[in-house]
Amino acid sequence: MFADVLLYFGRTFPPYSEFKLRIYRTSGVIPATFLVVAILLLLGLSALWEARTASVRVGMDVEEEVNGLRITGVLEDGPASLGDIRPEDFLLAIDGVAVASYEDYDRVIMSRRGQPSVVFTVVREGQRLEQEVIPGRPAEWGFYAAWAIPALVHLAIAFVVLLMPRQSLRSRLLLLLAAAIALELSLPAPWLMTPVPSGALWALVFLLQGLEEPLQLHLAALIPGRNPWIARNRWAIPTVYALSMGAVTPLALNALAPELVPLGATTESVLYFVFDRLLVPLGALISALLLATAAIRWPRAQGRHQAALVLAGLLPWMGLVWLDTAAAAFGRSLPWLEVGLPVSSAFLPPAIFIAIIRYDLLEAQERFRRWLMYSLLTASVVLSLYLLLVFVGMAVLQQAAPGMLSVWLISGVSLLLGLLFSPIRRLIQRSVERRFFPGRVALRRQLRELAADLPGEGKVPAMGQALVRRMAEILDLRSATLLLADPKSRVLIFSATTLEAVERDFDQTFLLAPDDPGVQVLTAAETPLPAEALIPHSAALAQRLAAFEAQIAVPLVNRKRLVGLLLLGQRSSGGRFPMEEVDLMGLFSDHVASALENARLFESATLESLTGLLRREAILEHLDRELQRALRYNRPLSLAMLDLDHFKAVNDQHGHLVGDALLKRIASTLGQNVRSADMLGRYGGEEFLLVMPETELAGAVGVAEKLRSLVAKTPLLVEGEEQPVYITLTVGVASIACFDGEESPRGRQLIELADRRLYRAKDDGRNRVEPGTLTLVR
Repeated sequence: MFADVLLYFGRTFPPYSEFKLRIYRTSGVIPATFLVVAILLLLGLSALWEARTASVRVGMDVEEEVNGLRITGVLEDGPASLGDIRPEDFLLAIDGVAVASYEDYDRVIMSRRGQPSVVFTVVREGQRLEQEVIPGRPAEWGFYAAWAIPALVHLAIAFVVLLMPRQSLRSRLLLLLAAAIALELSLPAPWLMTPVPSGALWALVFLLQGLEEPLQLHLAALIPGRNPWIARNRWAIPTVYALSMGAVTPLALNALAPELVPLGATTESVLYFVFDRLLVPLGALISALLLATAAIRWPRAQGRHQAALVLAGLLPWMGLVWLDTAAAAFGRSLPWLEVGLPVSSAFLPPAIFIAIIRYDLLEAQERFRRWLMYSLLTASVVLSLYLLLVFVGMAVLQQAAPGMLSVWLISGVSLLLGLLFSPIRRLIQRSVERRFFPGRVALRRQLRELAADLPGEGKVPAMGQALVRRMAEILDLRSATLLLADPKSRVLIFSATTLEAVERDFDQTFLLAPDDPGVQVLTAAETPLPAEALIPHSAALAQRLAAFEAQIAVPLVNRKRLVGLLLLGQRSSGGRFPMEEVDLMGLFSDHVASALENARLFESATLESLTGLLRREAILEHLDRELQRALRYNRPLSLAMLDLDHFKAVNDQHGHLVGDALLKRIASTLGQNVRSADMLGRYGGEEFLLVMPETELAGAVGVAEKLRSLVAKTPLLVEGEEQPVYITLTVGVASIACFDGEESPRGRQLIELADRRLYRAKDDGRNRVEPGTLTLVR
């Protein structure tokens, strides 16, 4: 939410180019830093407690019951076995200190660190026995690595997704899944006698597992696209989330506060069975079936490959889950699954990530390689600093304070590196970009300057012309074209281009409805897409892309609304667009969309939305001002009323969208060919009013005749029509010289005279200019 507020601020108050880039980075780097620090700190603490508790382990399993701790298993040749501790014994005390819970056991046994032996008081077959045990076993670093390495793999995936500038629903779900698994695997095991109560650790483990299962199934339903059955039955995914979290929440609450949420042994067993033996295996199976179905039946080969890749990542974990379920059903225990399950879980998120990166419409390989360079350098520097500070700190502690807990050292070093992580990464990124990617730095600077200069161009048409010209120069393009969406109808209409033939002939009008499938894909993507990726979605869009020689389509989206399209042609060198340029254009497009939208909002106060000409009120106010000036200083003034002939027939035959496009086209033709001192506005419907200061009647007739001739030659191509649409213009002209001078004319009288001349011209056959040579009868 904070990043969204900053992005809104950046759009609203230009210049925002570098600011927006900084926001994109910050919005991902800050949570990524927190996630990395948290996981590394947890893994460090787990390693620390693995080493610290090895000296007090006795090799037995206990289960908390009403009467105390019952010993459920004893490791063969372990300290407990050598001390004649047997399964089914009840543990009462350690060295005379009573123990009745896991927390009691952890507290008492940890206080005996360094003692050569401890005395366990147990009850066996009704007899009270005291057994001497010599604690201590080697630390299980292989077991620790089997959990820590998959946690780091998931952390890397979550870190990459967090730093991606644009995220889809699939990438967000992958982020949650990878982060949840990394957090679960990095937690200190509840049986490691950590300072954190085991109940809190169990509660967190239950909640994370309850979230992971529906996230996995949700992702499977979206790869390579939304599963048709899931799309039709929208209740399915929320039901999966509800069932999973409904099963684990009581278990988590009971583990956290058993006195507040008491669960009987039967209820606890049923909930655990429902989640661990039913929901988890069935969720894995359903996920595999969804992926297998897509891998076989998806209409496009790319989608089938994507689903098959993710299915391959899921199968190892799913197979072990079902093996564990089958073993439990037959009363068998497979201890090696405690290593196999976390290791197998490390295959799925990377498979999903690779599938998303490799097969999405916008391939991100170049961006990923650049990110990998930054991350490896940063990770190497941070890890080196971490090890250096830890080893130096440990050496200092051994000399200065031998008994000081090293946990404070690890926590302090982790916190320090967490604070330094972002500055280190920014420093490395800037150094790498300047050394290895100087072109990217220069391109970013040029695009930033262009975004800052655009508002200074004034009106939207001038901004469009400057945009396409500068983009063609900066990127060395053969062509660049800007298409703007009408604010009301959202129809895309040609605005500016560097193609000389289009500018000269003006016969390639872009007219496309907002519900066109290709336009919807661009709007939803909010990122530049190659033309070949859009061709399968819309034949009409493909035809227009070919007409404008476009290789890349850059959507200009402002607040989820398509403002326009920037169509970029081929490079003059003939090569493809590097991914780094596509990334920068994606960010730059937001700036351009905001600038164009802000300019259009400003103009909407005085300009008519469809044609871009002055509104009726604005042109009338301008007429009054010019009339007063002309009368005061005895200067000439003329005006012309222009009306399109048979415009209603165009609407009836071709539809109102074509009619709107025609009005826009004619208004553009008129606006580009009036003199700089003249003012043109839309008077109403298909009528236009032209005010011509310092112009006698003869000169005004000449201007009107020129405009009439240009309009008659202006074509409009219509989708599905072989012949372009043409329309003619009829003009009535009036001048203050038409009045007898006895009374100063008013603006309304000039308009009435021009309107009468207009209707006389229509009666005489249309497509002509009628000058107001008669004095207005009062």
